[in-house]
Amino acid sequence: MGLESLIQNGVTHTARRIVIYGDPGVGKSTACSELDKNSTIFLDCESGTANLDVRRIRINSYRECIDILREIYKQKDKLNLKHLVIDGLDALGDMMLLQICKDNNAETIEAVQGGYGKGYIIAAEQLRHLLKIFNTFIDMGVDVVLIGHSCLQHIDEPDDLTGKGYDHYTLYMSNAKKAVPIVTGWADAVLYMTYDKVFVEAGGKNKAAGNKRVIYTEYSAAHEAKNRYRFPPKIDLTAGVIAKICGNEMEK
Repeated sequence: MGLESLIQNGVTHTARRIVIYGDPGVGKSTACSELDKNSTIFLDCESGTANLDVRRIRINSYRECIDILREIYKQKDKLNLKHLVIDGLDALGDMMLLQICKDNNAETIEAVQGGYGKGYIIAAEQLRHLLKIFNTFIDMGVDVVLIGHSCLQHIDEPDDLTGKGYDHYTLYMSNAKKAVPIVTGWADAVLYMTYDKVFVEAGGKNKAAGNKRVIYTEYSAAHEAKNRYRFPPKIDLTAGVIAKICGNEMEK
């Protein structure tokens, strides 16, 4: 077989690895609930979908989650599965740490035997394994959406002579230093949902008139975000926007 026969041209559309995180109550789960109900399954790790009309499976432990993922994989066609939503990622991460403690007869992740930080090393390896499982769904044409919460992280740059640094919103996970780079590196898009203030002019001055929900898709000093597509830097959080993102309809 010649090399030229292996070369592919143009853009290929594949299933998407998406991480959505943001402020409490901004509407992360609600936005994802607008995906087609008949082709979407939520793995609910924190009862966040109780008031949403979605197909869900309640997750109570990490081991249970892995078993359920295996069953969903076997029955993908029967389930008409196109979107798999994990709500929420930080709760599932906590379940993972608890499972590691149980497996190693340790009360805390720091107490896992095997040297300094051994428990966190095991957790990072386990997280990579979980993402590989999600990749099997991607290979089958199923979008995987991970929903998480945000946290405020203080950044100190070595070349910042003021020594003040700056605050930066990022994804929250218990094993943050190891886990967050693994998850954000895996994702095709890391989307930060938040509120933007809306201003109106009154008496020659701009005054706050309310909040508008938006999605940031590109990294800035203020927040973690990225996308491997051609998304606008900021997208209004309107009805159906996540379905458009998964359906290749948001590229510029």
